[in-house]
Amino acid sequence: SIMTDWDLHHVENYVDRLWYTEPAPDTGAGWEQYSLPLGNGYIGTSIFGGTESETLVISDKTMYNPGGGDTDATPDVPEGEPVMKSSVGYNGLTNMCKAYIDFGHDFAQVTNYQRDLALDTAEAHVSYTYQGVDYNRTYFASYPDNITVAKLEASQKGALTFTLRPEATYIRDYLFLKGDGMGKTGTVTASGDTAIVAGTLDAYNINYEAQFKVIPVGGTMTANADGTITVTNADSAIILMSAAAALGDAGSPASDTTLGPTSGLNADGQHDHIWDTCVPTFIHYNIPLMIGAIVISQFL
Repeated sequence: SIMTDWDLHHVENYVDRLWYTEPAPDTGAGWEQYSLPLGNGYIGTSIFGGTESETLVISDKTMYNPGGGDTDATPDVPEGEPVMKSSVGYNGLTNMCKAYIDFGHDFAQVTNYQRDLALDTAEAHVSYTYQGVDYNRTYFASYPDNITVAKLEASQKGALTFTLRPEATYIRDYLFLKGDGMGKTGTVTASGDTAIVAGTLDAYNINYEAQFKVIPVGGTMTANADGTITVTNADSAIILMSAAAALGDAGSPASDTTLGPTSGLNADGQHDHIWDTCVPTFIHYNIPLMIGAIVISQFL
């Protein structure tokens, strides 16, 4: 069939996205079914889109729990937290940590709420109006910088106030029985503009570390003794999130890939995460695959 000018206009302006009119519930089911996933091949972040408090669940490809033990036993995890069970017990990728961004915006007083995952740009967005101010958040993951980025904006100068509150998750001495090698340690500290979650997953002796660097525009910023960072009366802010894990005595994993590199994010808010991720993949994977297919086809 012939595509008309009307058809072309709507195809060119079509946006492929998942969108919602309320935040994802901060529960295991909310994480699994309704949070917005972003990742770069190394770290993954699930975004819930809360207004009272944003929830970010963060993990790294190395954070694996091998399972084992009594398959009928109840694991020592907080009520409502997601767990994975198989024929060899509870196993699978486990969370490294969570990060909450406390805004204190009562959802009952919020209007024009929307959150989405834009599949064509690999970005997640949250937007709403609260007490006459429009708030917007944009999230994306950068492959070369190995970071997830959150940009927070307000329509009025000085209207952005929040507390970044990282949390070490699944902290326990054991999963089923003492000495089963399934425990997890974790601490949270903050200094200057950076908060750090660090610890060890007993299974495979995995050392892990996540860093959160806060860059506000305007306002004031305070690192607190409880590991949180508070920003008050800012115009906007950027949060850079990096995470890494290593087997055995490899030191502090994320310290080797610090949050200094920011080539994927410019001051004007433009970024090249699509170019940095898709082009290398196309060059190093798709092109060799096509060449291989052409060569093989000559012999078939």
